[in-house]
Amino acid sequence: MKKNAGAYLRLLVISTIAVLTAGCRGVEKFIQPDERILSQNKYEVAMADSSKVPDEVYDALSDMKKYVRQNPNTHFLGFGPRFSMRVYCLSNPTKDNFLHRFLRRKGQAPVVYDETLTEQTCTQLTDLLNAKGCFTSHVDADTIWQGRHDVKVLYKIQAKPRYVIYNVSFRAETPQVDSLLRVWRDESLLRTGDYYDQEVMAKERSRLADRLRGSGFYLASPDLISYTVDSAFEDNKLTIRLNVSNVNTSSGIRPLQKYRIDEIFIYPDAAASTSGNVSHYDTAVYTSTFRQLSTDYKFLYNSPMSLKPKTIGRSMMLFHGQTFRPSAIERTYTSLLSLHNFKYINIDLVESPNSSDSNRLLNARVRLLNTKRQRLSLSIELNNSSPIDNNSDRTFGGNFGLETKVTHQNKNLFGG
Repeated sequence: MKKNAGAYLRLLVISTIAVLTAGCRGVEKFIQPDERILSQNKYEVAMADSSKVPDEVYDALSDMKKYVRQNPNTHFLGFGPRFSMRVYCLSNPTKDNFLHRFLRRKGQAPVVYDETLTEQTCTQLTDLLNAKGCFTSHVDADTIWQGRHDVKVLYKIQAKPRYVIYNVSFRAETPQVDSLLRVWRDESLLRTGDYYDQEVMAKERSRLADRLRGSGFYLASPDLISYTVDSAFEDNKLTIRLNVSNVNTSSGIRPLQKYRIDEIFIYPDAAASTSGNVSHYDTAVYTSTFRQLSTDYKFLYNSPMSLKPKTIGRSMMLFHGQTFRPSAIERTYTSLLSLHNFKYINIDLVESPNSSDSNRLLNARVRLLNTKRQRLSLSIELNNSSPIDNNSDRTFGGNFGLETKVTHQNKNLFGG
């Protein structure tokens, strides 16, 4: 092991000395005659009207390097970005022995300049500025040839002033949702005086959809939420209106409504592919009462149940007549998981046949796949009954032997 470590160290030292004296020699082996190596990306930010670049524009561009599609070779062990490329170029592309594989693995292949990627970067940086409220900004790139092999890219960013939110309003096609939007107005991530930011607007869509689902609107989703933006104001101000649409279903467009839980079916030992056809199963009903809510849990099975319905029923946090809440699904899942008797738990919801235009209902299907409840294991241990000298660390002879252990585990001996 020490010999190998020493060999690696010597190889690394030799490679370092060779690299530091080799310059870019050898790069021709890895590029075509008409190709160039990307040596550097530079960024030049200016306002389109030649005014001083304000802080909010720099803030909008703070993550711009994430949008650059091509970057030069990176730094390595504190050396410059060219070092790793030079290590790679010391290898011979036609040889595959240890030395050349080591050099290619520890180095980096030369980054060959790609004009298409530069154009894509310009587009993405322009989109970033628009997404941050610097509308009609423009980005282009200049390429500067350096020496025989290198090219430097200068991204020239012509920015426009960033727009500020002047007013935010909310509107929903469903009256009940429209009323809630007015109540929740102060919770919004969109605030007057903040800069326009599409990332914040996307977060607001997700937040509001989760808020609506948490209030019982089962079909609420970010897809129902859109924005109307009006930037026809002076002094770089704009208004934003958040819109919540009705639901477009296979039976037509209908209002966004609250749902309640109807029937709850439990498959106590079902595979993931269990169908919803209850006629294939025997049925057992366990009735539970919680906070004046009486619920019949319908157990569907086609083999003897190894866990008592009462045990599973006590872990359920879903009740008949309960308003749909994602948190109730999560609590039920966690409670069932704590029984340590299932390796698969799935809870899905489907619209109940009893559902109507004025009373939307959901049926819950809880599928459980049992884990092995009994386990038998065998282990063998080596022991030594040697006496110990209390005045020293030595032992005196002794008898060696084998100890066998048989272990039986039953996770659910009494079915509960």
